[in-house]
Amino acid sequence: MNFWRFFKDHLTHVLGFLFGLIFLNLIIWIDSSLKASIFGLLYLDLLSIVFLFLFLIVLYWSRRNFYEELKYRTEHPEKGFEERLNLAQTNTNRAYEAAYNALLDYSRLNNNELVEQLANQQEFINTWIHEIKVPISALQLLNESVATNIPETKSAQITEEISRIDHLVEQVLYYSRLENFSNDYIIAKYSLKEIVKDVAIENMTYILNKQISFNILGTDSTILTDEKWLKFILNQLLSNAIKYTPEGGKVEFTIRTTPQEVTLSLTDNGIGIPKADLSRVFEQGFTGSNGRKQNTKSTGLGLYLASKMAKKLAHKLTLQSTEYVGTTVTLSIPHLGFYNDHDDTNNITL
Repeated sequence: MNFWRFFKDHLTHVLGFLFGLIFLNLIIWIDSSLKASIFGLLYLDLLSIVFLFLFLIVLYWSRRNFYEELKYRTEHPEKGFEERLNLAQTNTNRAYEAAYNALLDYSRLNNNELVEQLANQQEFINTWIHEIKVPISALQLLNESVATNIPETKSAQITEEISRIDHLVEQVLYYSRLENFSNDYIIAKYSLKEIVKDVAIENMTYILNKQISFNILGTDSTILTDEKWLKFILNQLLSNAIKYTPEGGKVEFTIRTTPQEVTLSLTDNGIGIPKADLSRVFEQGFTGSNGRKQNTKSTGLGLYLASKMAKKLAHKLTLQSTEYVGTTVTLSIPHLGFYNDHDDTNNITL
């Protein structure tokens, strides 16, 4: 708070003082026994006003640290949790200070409880995922052992459903780790085409079951990324493409390189996305009209997680689609030189 704002806050007191001064002048002027000249009254009035302003300046200066601290905490709310306020010099300001500190203590208590709850929730999810992986693996082994005793189509269907369960479990795992991304990534140089091949192999069962024509086009390029998180992003994109592409359809990755970036486009000739849904495809939980169809049920998390993780990796995810024609999702990855040209510390901003 500057002095003029402080003065405005005390304007009623100043006006009251001035009205009192005028009233006192009238009494002195009317009472002939006091014999005061007009110049003497004006001189006393001027001195009184000067002393009033000096008093306000001293009063403001004595409370300036308190006001500056409040201003600092308002502009930097994250700093307000570091320590309690203890600068008040008047009873009024002490009342404000006590209210602020009470709210601060309450917020700290609730924040600590929330952190503990989130930590317990994260531990439970990690434990649950570890435990659920065991029966999933057992089901895979059991399916392989009885594959010769059941029709091939049934075995393939069981394999696909087990893989789908595993995919959903992975979604839960990565969703729970999203907010702690900075503690769980390693940026390094990787071959983009090799990562795409690994993702394709993981989804090969789906591809073969639907007899989809799959290709990887373009020249390989070295990129700067986190392999684990990028594979998860591509898995979400590829599983979506396969899900919404009819049997005998076409899905292909295309790698393109420009002076600024490497782009990886995933194109399918599936059912596409209605124009009305395009602006919301990256929203959490949004399934769209196609995602609500019975034979293509969707959680609405895949594209949301992919877009959030891409942003944290300093990549960019965009989508174009025409209903009943197909969809193209493009991942843009800056060149290695981008970080040297735009960031002297060679760090990625997350």
